[in-house]
Amino acid sequence: MTNGIDFNAIAAGLVKEYGKDTFSEAELTDDFYSDFYFKFQEFLPGNNPREALEAFWLNGGKEWLMTSKGDNDPDTEGTIDPALLRRYCEMRNAITLAQYPETSKILMDAIRDLQQEKLVFEDDVVSELFEADQTEVMHPAIAEYVEGRLLAAMECYNMDAACDLGSLYYTGRIGKQDFARAVELYKMAAEGGQRQAAENLGYCYYYGRSVEKDYEKAFHYFALGAFDGHLISLYKIGDMYRYGLYVARNEKEAFYIYNHCCNTMTEEALPRCGADVFIRMGDCLFEGIGVARDYRAAMYYYQNAERLFYDRLMSGDSMIQKQYEKCIERQSEVRKLLQDMIPDYNWTK
Repeated sequence: MTNGIDFNAIAAGLVKEYGKDTFSEAELTDDFYSDFYFKFQEFLPGNNPREALEAFWLNGGKEWLMTSKGDNDPDTEGTIDPALLRRYCEMRNAITLAQYPETSKILMDAIRDLQQEKLVFEDDVVSELFEADQTEVMHPAIAEYVEGRLLAAMECYNMDAACDLGSLYYTGRIGKQDFARAVELYKMAAEGGQRQAAENLGYCYYYGRSVEKDYEKAFHYFALGAFDGHLISLYKIGDMYRYGLYVARNEKEAFYIYNHCCNTMTEEALPRCGADVFIRMGDCLFEGIGVARDYRAAMYYYQNAERLFYDRLMSGDSMIQKQYEKCIERQSEVRKLLQDMIPDYNWTK
């Protein structure tokens, strides 16, 4: 440790984050230092980016970045952080393996690494805890830690952290559902250029969650997400054409958008939004919305939507329960219509 700068920890992290530990002077741009501060702020002194980076430069940081540091495996041995180790142990002891299996494993792995004097990056642990055991509300000890780390990241202008914290309040996984707090965080993140937060704000204005319904603002935020390639934002714009919300009602345009979402669906996007797109395709083909009725095609889309909705329910997405039930009900209606279309073969033996 040199004047509050943990060069050993930074050296280990450089390879992990950038794939190398030595940089040319041309690479050391303002954008690089901004990203560098975001990734390594916990190993730097000062209360803000300017103070931290000035201290780093005064202690030869620029020259150090341009010098080879040898073998910097991310598992480089260091010294135990007793406060962090104690906190992770307390968090692990506060939860049960049966209720929080994924969270327990994350904490046990971090505890083991700390005990073996390996570097543990708290931001990585927080990201894993954010995704873990999504069928359960976070235990208060976990929620307090995750929220604290996300708030600290927000102080360093990390808008991803603001969006993530907003999501925890929106769903209630942090221990209480607070749409007003979620909207506040989403606005902060969206103003900072975070497009997922813009999409989330679109939902808040579309459904009037803690704010008055405002379809113009909903369309605006969905458009920002759609321009960035978010299929969820795009199919919500399709909904607005389908029902005539803010824009003139145009069922053909709605079907065109839903179909475009299907045609551009990636393997990565399928678990996240495939069910939502498929149920809309099923509705259009069943009801003749913007396209001719086709009951067999409708059944195909409803069946696939049911499967994907089920997977999401099992992974903790409780907000799509009604959509899942609708898929099952619609299949019963379509199945009856298809059965009625079967010719009468009573004349056969």
